[in-house]
Amino acid sequence: MDIICEMREPEPLERTLITAYGTLERFTLERERLHGSIVVVCNFRFESWPVEIFAQNRPVTQQNAYKHMVVEQRILKRLGPEFREHVRSLKRSGVKTEPAFAGLLGLTGDPYAALLDMHDWSEAKLERFLVHKGFENA
Repeated sequence: MDIICEMREPEPLERTLITAYGTLERFTLERERLHGSIVVVCNFRFESWPVEIFAQNRPVTQQNAYKHMVVEQRILKRLGPEFREHVRSLKRSGVKTEPAFAGLLGLTGDPYAALLDMHDWSEAKLERFLVHKGFENA
């Protein structure tokens, strides 16, 4: 499960995450710089679910992680349950979401950048791409 948040300052969020989730299995908390912006990434397992909380000092709808989810949803809507299950299978084997989509779609290069580029595609361009890649449900 991926959760995207907007934060103002990292310290209060980090304290909250440690208090709320610090005792859970596989808990990690990292602060890093991504494209010139400080981000906080928190991972843990809740019951059998892997959880990632990603926070950045910008509105959620302007974050790349959100844009990835939007384009992934558009693709899933077009390609249906069979494609969704292929993505889930790869994720269960340890592949992150964006590399799973990129691999299944035959995208080359950085999977995060490739999906981000697709965010601004029109529905017609996305459909042409999927048909060109041999997806008949597009």
